[in-house]
Amino acid sequence: VGMTREVLNYYARSDQWFACDCYRRFLQDLAISYYGMSRQVFETLMYDYKERVGVDLKEKMTGDQMADLAVQYFDEIRNQGHYIPEDPYEQLLYSIVAVFRSWNSPVAVKYRELVNISDEWGTAVIIQNMVFGNSSPDSITGVVHSRYHGNEKIDLFGEYKTRSQGHDIVSGIARVFPISEDQKKVYRKFASMPSMEEKFPELYNMLFCAVQRIRDKWGNDLQIEFTIENGILYILQVRGMVNQIFEVEELVEPPQAIEPYHLGQGLAASGGVVSGRAVFMIDRIDELRKKFPGDRLILIRPETNPEDVVGMEKSDGILTCIGGMTSHAVLQMRRLEKSGVSDFSIMHIDEDNNQAFVEYASAEDGHVLVREGDFITIDGSTGNVYMGYHRTRKKGMPADVN
Repeated sequence: VGMTREVLNYYARSDQWFACDCYRRFLQDLAISYYGMSRQVFETLMYDYKERVGVDLKEKMTGDQMADLAVQYFDEIRNQGHYIPEDPYEQLLYSIVAVFRSWNSPVAVKYRELVNISDEWGTAVIIQNMVFGNSSPDSITGVVHSRYHGNEKIDLFGEYKTRSQGHDIVSGIARVFPISEDQKKVYRKFASMPSMEEKFPELYNMLFCAVQRIRDKWGNDLQIEFTIENGILYILQVRGMVNQIFEVEELVEPPQAIEPYHLGQGLAASGGVVSGRAVFMIDRIDELRKKFPGDRLILIRPETNPEDVVGMEKSDGILTCIGGMTSHAVLQMRRLEKSGVSDFSIMHIDEDNNQAFVEYASAEDGHVLVREGDFITIDGSTGNVYMGYHRTRKKGMPADVN
């Protein structure tokens, strides 16, 4: 907010990428939060542009390319008939109105119903200075947990991105990287990624010490959102960790028996094992419930945004192609007591044909096809994904009890 074209031109003199990225973010947030434009419009523009210029991450774009993409965002909003305020105080007013409106959005009303929050409470607006995790290649934004929710010992667990803002992490739509080296030992998919501990050891140590001090003072485990801008650590939000205390299931078959069906590993987002039928569209869930009564349903999406809370609640499990374990959507999985696997990046969804392809070297054509209604099995405690139906039992039950 306040990123007018005049301000953009001023900052672009020293860093065109940073200035245009900030303006692009303002345009997207204004369009989605105030005008109700679909997030998918901007995700498609971003994806198509990265494909065209041959980069896998937006931080690899040049300043000119980021400027070109920002113009595309601007033109799209104008083409849909919306006004883009240029006065910074007018921008602020639009932002305040958007926040107050959001309290009565269909998604917010449904979420309050699910988690038993009163409609009478209302919401509030806080206006504060911005810190910029996208201001330089050494600036970082991330989310960190003081304790890993799994059985393995990880002293500091979380995810980060350079040249990014917090929305990239918590929205579940961006490729994120591990905070610590220990995470790479637990998840093979992290093995080739640079952890914050490895790439920025001094910044990692600063974060580690800050988390421990806050944890010791609070007396319980925490989730912390942070930004490091030009070597300065800013703690943006501190909240208690969402503990996974709901009853989960595990596979009946031993590991060696199910190994031939193993498709790959994503991130262990929430819960335990669910074996059910694939559904790709939220508005198809009710239809599949009628078609396959008694069967569980697994919602498969490219990513899961907080707006998909209705689909999460209706399904029995969630599988996403991208998105980390610290996103808001993953937190909602745990709050809604749903099992889920995120960042299953070898899966590619063909939404037009209501199906997905999973890269699989052993298959004749190099992939496995998953159609709507096909059985698939996910393990939210390990991140593993299997083809087909496999029996489950309540965790801790004897082997002969289902």
